[in-house]
Amino acid sequence: MVALTEYERNKVVQSLIKAAGDTGEYPTDDEIEIAYEKARRAKGMTDEKGEVIARWVGFTDDNVSDTHPWQDPEGDGYVEPPDFTDPTTLFKWCVPKLKHGWNLKGLDGKVLATVGYRDERNKSIGLPWHAEALRDTPGEALRDAILALIESEKEAG
Repeated sequence: MVALTEYERNKVVQSLIKAAGDTGEYPTDDEIEIAYEKARRAKGMTDEKGEVIARWVGFTDDNVSDTHPWQDPEGDGYVEPPDFTDPTTLFKWCVPKLKHGWNLKGLDGKVLATVGYRDERNKSIGLPWHAEALRDTPGEALRDAILALIESEKEAG
């Protein structure tokens, strides 16, 4: 078992109680541990992908601050990068950079995001590549399509 700080334990307990509804029952130690481990793994995956997007939108990680090593591109100081699976965050930071279009649509109970596609009405504008992602939520789909676009931009040079 992973040793949780009191703060981490309280946050996990709060989220478990919120998810289950306030039934008056306190989660068991095993339930807390399992929920924490799932959240830790998900955060690790989100952090790695989030760092790529954070750099793409202009955050810099100059490691001046131990607590918040990222410099906000708007000049608001050192911060933690936002959650790039949150649609509000994506629309604030990423969508303005998608000058060649983006689209979200439902497909078989999932969400298909397409970004950076060529405008078929005028083939002289747009990028020669596009990226798509099919995921469970709009935030995940848009984030992963943006990640694929970033990767294709790197490969194109």
